[in-house]
Amino acid sequence: MIGVIIDTNILVSALLKPISVPSKVLQTVFQNGNFNIYVSMAILVEYQRVLSYPKFGKIITSNDVRKIIAMFQETAKIKKPPTTTFPIPHEEDRAFYDIAQATGAYVITGNHNHFPPTNPKFISPQKFLEFLG
Repeated sequence: MIGVIIDTNILVSALLKPISVPSKVLQTVFQNGNFNIYVSMAILVEYQRVLSYPKFGKIITSNDVRKIIAMFQETAKIKKPPTTTFPIPHEEDRAFYDIAQATGAYVITGNHNHFPPTNPKFISPQKFLEFLG
């Protein structure tokens, strides 16, 4: 089983553009039984907060947001990782960094500059799909 964490930007991109690489990543991760999806309560709160932005309201409804959060709650392993103190470039992404450190899972993200460049587990959606072959 491959551990994965979906960064918020990948989730948003997949929902806004159903025919895209981020969308293919979500489909692969949720429909293929070979993945452990990890989230924390902080990540679920982040998903809900960002997906509820008014600017997405015409495409992502409040009902969609509820369904997406429920899907993660039902499918993902919810962890409470210890908070790390390692400096990261974008402190707002600490929840993703901490759960990655606790689980060893890949963080699929379009924002590599938000994470330490020395960690190969922070991977773009395209590289993730290439990795899977």
